[in-house]
Amino acid sequence: MAARLESLTKLYGVNVLISESTYQGLQAENRNHTRMLDEVKVKGRSDSVKLYEAFDSSKTVSDHSAYEKAFANYQSGDLEGARQGFQHVLDESPDDHAAEVFLERIDGLLKNGLPAAWDGIQIFQH
Repeated sequence: MAARLESLTKLYGVNVLISESTYQGLQAENRNHTRMLDEVKVKGRSDSVKLYEAFDSSKTVSDHSAYEKAFANYQSGDLEGARQGFQHVLDESPDDHAAEVFLERIDGLLKNGLPAAWDGIQIFQH
């Protein structure tokens, strides 16, 4: 799993990416310095794993909550709401590469349509 997290860290453009199990082990005050980034299935695992970005205290809570709201819209299949939300995140934080990743993903889904069994979980086969 560590090798998969390393490659996904680069994809999302974050410094530190942790899995849900690591997040669950954090003390409450340290969870304030994370945001849920995505939910994925990776090669070699049948279950999905939630990914969290761990960051320093310079990120604001508004960045955090706006991203999570956009992500919730994405997972529920509200692609237009998700697009607007991720665009807002990007407008406020132009260096938020994870928001860019979602905007690209959403563009593809809008072009090709949602899969019949949409669950909002991204599958990575590499």
